[in-house]
Amino acid sequence: MILRRTTVVEAQKTPPSRRDATPAEAARESAAYKQGRRDERAEIDARVVLQEHDADVRAAYERGRRDALARRPRGSPFLAVVLVLVAAAGALVIYLGVANGSFRRGGQVVDQRIAGTSAAAAGAVHNAADNAGNALEHAGRSLKRSAG
Repeated sequence: MILRRTTVVEAQKTPPSRRDATPAEAARESAAYKQGRRDERAEIDARVVLQEHDADVRAAYERGRRDALARRPRGSPFLAVVLVLVAAAGALVIYLGVANGSFRRGGQVVDQRIAGTSAAAAGAVHNAADNAGNALEHAGRSLKRSAG
């Protein structure tokens, strides 16, 4: 066993189990350690380059998205709702035509329902108008009594 003088810093750098290594072994281990550190730094540098490339790609992607959105004409939300309602009405007419065996009978069903609904709505509107008129008359009489 060859004894050599080591400083405290060297003793801390080498693992305790290898402090009694020969100078050639210590040199090989030191070279391997240094090569590992160089490899690690190279890998970190490669990751940084990849991250910078990824950031460039992401920025280009976002610019493309913004450009595409700027070029695309925006529709009206009101028009979209109207379009959906018209499509639903068309689907209902087709369903009624298929369910009743022909579009003629399906159209008759739609006409009957519209007529029934409009008659019920007309009756409700007339009742509401009569009630509003009666309320106004009553309010007018009350004002005349309190004023007079």
